[in-house]
This record gives sequence, structure tokens and C-alpha cells, in this order.
Amino acid sequence: MSSIITKSNLMNITHIYSTPTPYTKFDHWYRFDPAYGDDILSDPQSAINLANELVAHYNHSEFHNMAPERANDLELRSVSDIIARYHKLNPSSSEPVTPVGGRCRDLALLVCSQFRAQGVPARLRFGFTHMYYDTKRALADHVVVEYFDGGRWKILEPRGSSRLMAHQDLGINPVDVDPKKFINGPRAWHGIRNKNMRAEWFSGTTPNAQMGLWYVRKIMLFDLASLCRYEADVFDLWGYLTDSKPGVMPKFKPHLEALDSIAATDFLDKQEFIECYQLLVQDDRFLPDGEVHVSPTLGKHSTLSIRKSDYVLY
Repeated sequence: MSSIITKSNLMNITHIYSTPTPYTKFDHWYRFDPAYGDDILSDPQSAINLANELVAHYNHSEFHNMAPERANDLELRSVSDIIARYHKLNPSSSEPVTPVGGRCRDLALLVCSQFRAQGVPARLRFGFTHMYYDTKRALADHVVVEYFDGGRWKILEPRGSSRLMAHQDLGINPVDVDPKKFINGPRAWHGIRNKNMRAEWFSGTTPNAQMGLWYVRKIMLFDLASLCRYEADVFDLWGYLTDSKPGVMPKFKPHLEALDSIAATDFLDKQEFIECYQLLVQDDRFLPDGEVHVSPTLGKHSTLSIRKSDYVLY
């Protein structure tokens, strides 16, 4: 992959991911814990636990026991909005605490925000895992946090709270998940296109190669956007995501070849990453810069105006 901008070597990857985005910016984490501000790398589990106190996944019984109007919780996109909603639901410190309804993306966003608030590089990664890491279950789309501990990037499972881990053995270390157990979007695409993985593995409980490849492309595009600092909701549609009907894989050869090239990138290699980043941030088909359509399973259909200059760091 050739270099796009001659000054690309001046990019500071640590700065890119330790700097808050519009969705992760929150300056008041210390209000939840007087000791907040200590080295988060000494206890990343605490960040997971706090996120799971604030948000209950909408598949959990906690959410289904809430009033129907709580579906509006799923429209919240930023950490500040989620926490504002939490305080509205919990005006006092009385028990029990009412969590905000959300998704794995929201839990990951809350954890990522805590790392960035302390200057620790962190980013959301979109991909696939077996539900609860049980290989007997189908692969499902998922969002994790990747954070840099000063020596290497580690994968963190945002649903791996101490409470959950005490009741269910996931077979993982939630603050250092085995990379083999999480298949990020580019890795899934690369594996399918090189015949090392089967597309139907990614189509849910009903095997369908066409649906699986389409879905992998979608998650790959979300992951690439996140690597460029746009933390999408899983129902956002823009650019390449609007060029076909759900489940129908586009056959435009230059597009497929571009995805193949990007998916072959070693994102842990600094130079390869920089060159890919520069390519992505200049192409509006990969990143939102204008209207984004949101079509959630729960919640209202809407249109957002997103400006690349608000989240991209060059």
C-alpha cells in the first residue's frame, strides 16, 4: 500500500487514540469514585464494572423489565448523553439503581472514555465473537475495547463485569482477551476472501454465505470508521453502507479489491496503519461527512449531520 501523504510519519498514533472524540468526551469520571484519576491500567476491571452499573444491555432481563418508553435509551450516542440519562433515572443515591438501556457498543464507549480521560490510548473495535465466548453458539457481531498498556494493544471485553464473571465462566480474562477469540471486521473479511473462513459462519443461526459476506463487510466498515475515530452506532448507514440492499453483496470489483487491500493491513504495524489511516480519512465513502441515516431495530428512524472535521485527527 503506497503512502498517501508524505508527512504521514509525523502522525502520533498514541495521540489519536488518547484524545476524546465527540462521543467519548467526558471530564467528570471522578464524580463516580473519589479515587478516580489513579492509574486505570492498574485496575482496568473497575472501568468495566462501572460501565455495567451505568448501562444494562437491552437483551438482559433488566432492560425488559423497564417501561416501553425506555427504548429511547437506545438512541443515546455519546457518553455525556448516557450519563445525563443515568442521573435523570437516578436523582438520588437510593437503591436500587436504574441502569440506562444500551448495547455492547455503549458499554465499550463508556470504558473507552475512561481510558482516554486518563490519557491512555483506547479504541472501539467492531467484529464477531461466539455469544458468551461459547464456541457451541453462533458467531454474533460484537464491540470490544482495544487499549494500549504501554507495551502492547490488549482486547477488553466490556460486558465482562465482576458480577457476570462470578456467575458465568466465559473462559477469558476480560481485560486481556485472547485475540483468537475476537474476530475484528477486517480479519473476518480477509479470512473469507482468502478461503480460510466460511462466510456462512457470520450469518447468524441460519447459514447463508451471501448474507454472511454482506454482514462481514458491514462490520468491517464500522471497524474502519472506529479506527478513524468515528464510533458508529450499529444501525448507522452512510457511504459504502448504502450501496446495496441488506443481505445483497455488491459486486463492484474496484470496491471489493479496495476492501481486500485494506483488510490485509497489519493494524499493529505502525507504518502500515498510518498509510491505511490516511487513505481512509480522505475517502467519504468510508467515513461519514454529511448525512448519516439511523435505522434501529428499537427506537426511531432518524437522520444525523456528521462532520468529519469533528472527529478525525490528521
